[in-house]
Amino acid sequence: MKKVYIVTGSEDGIIGVFSSKSKARQRATNYVLSDCSIHSLDSFVVSDVYKWYEHFSSNKTMVTAEILIEELL
Repeated sequence: MKKVYIVTGSEDGIIGVFSSKSKARQRATNYVLSDCSIHSLDSFVVSDVYKWYEHFSSNKTMVTAEILIEELL
């Protein structure tokens, strides 16, 4: 079983699919902060039995990004 991390941007839909969580987090961070002169980023993780995702946002923009994990068989 392999995990993939799907990064979705609020303005552009799917903006990347990664095999590494750190690369997915970097893409989400870059997406949210691309229009910000001040780099202030908030991140929170939601996890339960059914799904896991990490949400990225900034108080300087309305743009957000999320990372979802999908397991491939």
